[in-house]
Amino acid sequence: MHRWIITLVVLAAFSSTASAATVDPPVKFNIVKLDRTQLTGLITSYDDTGVKLMDAKKQEHSVAWDEMPPDMVMTLHDKLWRNASGEDWLKLGKQLLTMPGGKDPANRAFGKALRTDKNLREQIEAARKEARLTPSTAGPRSTGPGLTGAPTPMDQIPTTERSPFDPRDPHKRIIGPQKVGAVDPSAWGKQTDEQQNQSLVNLKSFGEESKVKSAINLFPYETNFFLVYSDLPQAEARKWVGVLDSMYDRLAGLFAVQKNDNIWHGKALIFIFSRDEDYLKFQMKVHQTMAAGTAGMCHQYGNGDVHIAFYRNPNDLDFAHVLVHESIHGFLHRYRSPVDVPSWANEGLAEAIAADLVSRKGLTQAGTAEAHNELQTRKSLENMFESEAIVAWQYPVARTLTEFMIRTSRQGYVDFINAIKDGTKWDEALKTKYGVTPEQLVNAYGNSMGVSGVHP
Repeated sequence: MHRWIITLVVLAAFSSTASAATVDPPVKFNIVKLDRTQLTGLITSYDDTGVKLMDAKKQEHSVAWDEMPPDMVMTLHDKLWRNASGEDWLKLGKQLLTMPGGKDPANRAFGKALRTDKNLREQIEAARKEARLTPSTAGPRSTGPGLTGAPTPMDQIPTTERSPFDPRDPHKRIIGPQKVGAVDPSAWGKQTDEQQNQSLVNLKSFGEESKVKSAINLFPYETNFFLVYSDLPQAEARKWVGVLDSMYDRLAGLFAVQKNDNIWHGKALIFIFSRDEDYLKFQMKVHQTMAAGTAGMCHQYGNGDVHIAFYRNPNDLDFAHVLVHESIHGFLHRYRSPVDVPSWANEGLAEAIAADLVSRKGLTQAGTAEAHNELQTRKSLENMFESEAIVAWQYPVARTLTEFMIRTSRQGYVDFINAIKDGTKWDEALKTKYGVTPEQLVNAYGNSMGVSGVHP
């Protein structure tokens, strides 16, 4: 009964903003619902209650606004509203504030309202003040950019759209790198030119076979360190190949890999697809992997090979972030030895380098604020160090912790990772190479985030 009442409230709220309309031309979209089910297809219409989506089999699905996370509600309104007024965006922002986790999407709606009508500034401030005074039943919300918990200044409201694939369930497990086959330690270390050339021949053979299996016309691109197959237009494909080279240069610089040294087993094999359905089909047919819910995935082979596949997210910055993030997993697989880096350090470095290389200022600030809020609420990393796969809320924590470690002692961080790759347990590597215990690290990190009393 309680959920039914909440549903009525949410639907009633949206009825004042979402006018019935046909979407012409239809908009392609991947809806990830609150229950984590997904629907991909063309949005053909929307009304007060939600949207209608037609899938590849021409079946129509109705999805209510209250079935979606608030960030997706905001993204859809942004795509579907053609001539929204400042008042429309103001009303939407107010309604998003009533939804669990709706503060960041509301900030984006308020930002659009303010850009459309600067006279709405006082009404927006009043709406935010009212929301702060209203007790929340949904747990802690993000305070937006900054670490003080104070309301976000109007000129700092993030305008970068959040990806619809960002996890909203804070305890959702994110699919990480996939391990394939038994490890052959001899595949690591310095390879002879003959070994590298043979590995490259094998990778090219795999790439050509993949084109046949997937029935997709993939064009090859090759650099010193990457072998890329893509069906993107050539100019765009070359742009993303350049991003990969920049990522390699950044990591090589951090870990003191010589400029022209190739750590890959041959080269890193990359697949980039223009359509998500082709990406999913490829992963199933070629890698025998169910990739639903992912935008990219790294396969790490025991023989030393690295295969990474992506689909081209329409948002440039979201795609670039995933491209760099997954490729860093591949780099860490090949770096120094086949020993695994713990999930928190692996994901933390992938997020830190991706945030550094791909400028998404609004989202990076929001992620930092989210990490602050989680630390303030939990006062604990909740065994993040021991987890085989960290969960969604721990990603911004792992990123900001990694950034703190590198900022505090860059060489100490490198020595810490090197010791792990050389076979030392992570906590011992932390003490002997970075010079602190886990408790000391977490306490210092928490203080740097403005939160005292944080423990592992």
